[in-house]
Order: sequence, then C-alpha cells, then structure tokens
Amino acid sequence: MKLFLHSLLAVFFCMEIVASLQCYTCDSQTSIDQCMNIINCSSSYPYCKNTVDTSGKGTSNRVSVITKECASDCTSKKYDVIIAEYSISCCKTNLCNSVRGAPTVKNAHLALALSVWFIGALLRFGL
Repeated sequence: MKLFLHSLLAVFFCMEIVASLQCYTCDSQTSIDQCMNIINCSSSYPYCKNTVDTSGKGTSNRVSVITKECASDCTSKKYDVIIAEYSISCCKTNLCNSVRGAPTVKNAHLALALSVWFIGALLRFGL
C-alpha cells in the first residue's frame, strides 16, 4: 500500500511538469473582460506574459491596451513616464496571468502544500 501511495505522490508532482502551461490570452484589448480566453502553450513557451500599455492625461482620459500571451522568454519590467506607463509581468503557473495574477499563484501553492500534508498523513498512519 505504501508503494502505491509513493507512486501516486510521484505522479502528482510530475503531473504539472508534463502538462502544458495554460495562459489567458488576448491581443491589444482595452478591457480586461476581453482577456479571458485560455490557451495551452507549447513546451517551448514556459511563461505567461501580461503587457499593459497605458497612455493619456488625467484619470478620465487614460487608455490601457492589454495583451496576454504565452512567451518563450520573459522579463518583468515597468516604465512610468508622466503621461504613459508600460509594464510587462511574467509568471510560470497555470492561468497565473489572470486579472489578479498573484492570488492564483498563492492558491496553487496552498493547494500543493495541503496535498503534500494530506499524503504525508496517510503515509504516517499506514492508510
């Protein structure tokens, strides 16, 4: 039984590596609501990338153009000039480039930690 649980644990940890990365995708959209399409990235694209280009004077005249995509290489950057802002953010977990991005990553880590704890408890008690 322990061998089965160890094998199951090994498969669980390798599953994320084997499955392709999923990212939200859109091209040059002005609303985040238009950026909820999901794509399976090829193995040569290990990053989800967000690009936001904002320009305009004042708060009511500012326009943001959003692009979300799979990327082969990605470096987070942020440029802020008086009337323009340009940012690139990168992440490496499924659907991490959502509207809130970081909470999705935190939730994935919490789920992984709870799963490891649960399997450890099963192994400890010989179930």
